[in-house]
Amino acid sequence: MNSGHHLLSLINEVLDLARIDAGKFELKLEQINVPEVLDECLLLVQPLANTHNIAVSIERSDDKLFVWGDPKCLKQIILNLISNAIKYNRKGGSVTVAYRKTIDGRIRLSVTDTGAGIPKEKWEQLFQPFSRLGAENSQIEGTGIGLAISKNLVEAMNGSIGFESTAEVGSEFWIKLPQTFEHIEQPYMLEEKQAEVITRKAGRKGKILYIEDNIFNQELMKECMSLLFPDIQLFMETTAELGLATAEKELPQLILMDINLPGMSGIEALRIIRKHDKLAKTPVIALSAAAMIEDIEISMNAGFDAYITKPFDIQNIKQVIEKTLEQ
Repeated sequence: MNSGHHLLSLINEVLDLARIDAGKFELKLEQINVPEVLDECLLLVQPLANTHNIAVSIERSDDKLFVWGDPKCLKQIILNLISNAIKYNRKGGSVTVAYRKTIDGRIRLSVTDTGAGIPKEKWEQLFQPFSRLGAENSQIEGTGIGLAISKNLVEAMNGSIGFESTAEVGSEFWIKLPQTFEHIEQPYMLEEKQAEVITRKAGRKGKILYIEDNIFNQELMKECMSLLFPDIQLFMETTAELGLATAEKELPQLILMDINLPGMSGIEALRIIRKHDKLAKTPVIALSAAAMIEDIEISMNAGFDAYITKPFDIQNIKQVIEKTLEQ
């Protein structure tokens, strides 16, 4: 799931370079736990490392270190540096990721490889967009924009980036970012009235119908509903035809509907619901893997009350259901 979410973010970040050049790139700065983000990155690059037969390890510090930056951007920078270290390494080589506090109070993260190194005559081209230093003629995949984006992002987070390279020994790429310190949240005590409201919300009663032909998605929804809304009765059907029959019988307060169903589609079923005497005003939320803008527009124009794409975020679906039931 983490890899899937990261892939979605990568697709969006293809346009980052253009946004940066246009001065329209926005950062969301917050405190970042350095060891945690490195562990996440290591998990994501492990398949690539296995393919290239490269050992990747983290040289851990005893200190629990934090930096101030944009978590998504920092993750992208680190992934880019580690991926490059793997792809441009020698067969059976290694990559070492390290982090430490510097004398000037910043955090230095480094990625060291055992590759062929970078010739001095090509150093000036290294952070230029679309410059692959001759690798475009090899089988190594890449676009040549990763380091250019990384440099811009690091500098936008008030940091710096650099490298050291020795022929036939390897290269070390490093970034330095402002250090921040762990903030310990004080326990938040609920007032009595607030606690009562939360208890009433958790005990919300009602009926929800979920029309979905995928058994695994049904099981996931069953688990989610049991955790989020234990007092709500959940009905599940695998086709629109069966779903309409159950809706007519049970009169649910909310219907969650897949779009691509066997037989009648979710949109066709919605048209019937909107003409039904007892169901016409029932909120119907589309829950579909069709995530293209035109798919969402077609469904919303057909009359769905909301559109949630798969894989769905559990907190998001919780908020949508709560809001719908309140209305």
